[in-house]
Amino acid sequence: MEKSRKIVRCNVFAHTACGERAGRRYRAAHYYGAWGENLYLGEGRLGAPRVALDGWLNSPHHRENLFNSKLALRGDSGDDGRQVGEYSNVTIWVNQFGED
Repeated sequence: MEKSRKIVRCNVFAHTACGERAGRRYRAAHYYGAWGENLYLGEGRLGAPRVALDGWLNSPHHRENLFNSKLALRGDSGDDGRQVGEYSNVTIWVNQFGED
C-alpha cells in the first residue's frame, strides 16, 4: 500500500515515484534477490481490479511477472486517489514480487 500512496502523494505515476529508485525499498529491507513490480492506474470504472488484471495479462512484461515461477507475489494493494497527474478519480493497483 505504501507504493500506491507514494504515487498519489507525489502525483507521479511511475516505478520511481517521489524520485525513489525502483529497487530501493527492496534493498533497504536487505532483500537482494530478483524482484518485479506491476503498476496500474485507472480512472473511474477503469480502476476495477478485473480491468487492471486484464491490462497486465495483455502486456508481455507484466504478464511475465505474474507467471514467472521464480517470483512469488509478495504484496498486492489498491489505493484510491483524487488525482494523479492528468488523471482524476483514480484507483492505483500495485503487485510486488520477490524471488523465493
